[in-house]
Amino acid sequence: IMISTTQDGLILLSNDKSESWKFKMQEFNRNIYNLNFLDSSLGIAACDSGYILKVTNNGEDFEQKYTGYNVPLSNARNLNEDFIYATGNPTDYYNYPLGSFFLTSSDGGDIWENKIRSIAYNLSFVGISMPDSLNIWLCADQKLLRTNDGGYSWFEPTQVAGMSSQDICFT
Repeated sequence: IMISTTQDGLILLSNDKSESWKFKMQEFNRNIYNLNFLDSSLGIAACDSGYILKVTNNGEDFEQKYTGYNVPLSNARNLNEDFIYATGNPTDYYNYPLGSFFLTSSDGGDIWENKIRSIAYNLSFVGISMPDSLNIWLCADQKLLRTNDGGYSWFEPTQVAGMSSQDICFT
């Protein structure tokens, strides 16, 4: 199964290695910036206006979840069905003067907590990796940020020499 998203909110599904495509969700009126799957059944998409799409059943079902933060979400990842993480970079700095957001949910996306307010850095987050619910890495500009307590406190950013970090993953 292949799933493709477009920036204007269209979701396409192919069951035949992209020979043909069908519209899966046309009524979702938001930009989709990022789509990641934990396994063949469970995925998450980062969207604008503070929304995520929770994808289940091999891409057959999509559930909209609002984070409570009306910002474009640049990345979203799920550790399992309950733990979801998202980063957002506001375009309205008058209402959000503290820069980027790092949002967490431990109940499948119903209740969200913004853990970035405790960080004194004004960075644009683009990538997330989390080997478990406590150890989380964020890519931001030319830096990597790391926590080992689920985002309550953060180590000093690590500089990535001479290149802009876009994403991070562990194998």
